[in-house]
Amino acid sequence: MMPTTRGLALRPTLVVPADTTGAAGDAWRADVVGSPGTLFCKAVLGLRPDTYEAAFTRVVLPGGHAGARVRRGQAISLAESQPVGHVFLLVGQYVRRAFRVDGLDVPSIQPLVCQHGIHTAVLLPHPSVKNRSLELAKAAVACQRILRDVLPHIPFDETNQENP
Repeated sequence: MMPTTRGLALRPTLVVPADTTGAAGDAWRADVVGSPGTLFCKAVLGLRPDTYEAAFTRVVLPGGHAGARVRRGQAISLAESQPVGHVFLLVGQYVRRAFRVDGLDVPSIQPLVCQHGIHTAVLLPHPSVKNRSLELAKAAVACQRILRDVLPHIPFDETNQENP
């Protein structure tokens, strides 16, 4: 069941790193050709762009120039601002480090402990060139299986079902 606030369902939070090309949050939109967002949406999650954009609240953590402390501070603030049990999808090692869940298996589900309770963190790979060589198709199957368990209301793998 999704966390709620005053009867309104909260969307899971997709936390992504800033794009190093300087495109900021736009790089994680599904309709930007050649962007990490397009690849992540289709190849990792198996979602149509409209489903991807509607399914998550997307938060972009600052890039390398901002520093680990700034990212960690934003991660703490973000976790503390959500009701207990909220679902966070953490993409890439910089994001996982900010939330202090780096070094664990990816993809996986981990508890995310904060001052007021426990959330659910789903650790996901970044769709970078380096990770693509790690057989993104296999990773996508594992990611979608985990995500269907945590977020059964989102139709992960819908693009494969449309084009068998």
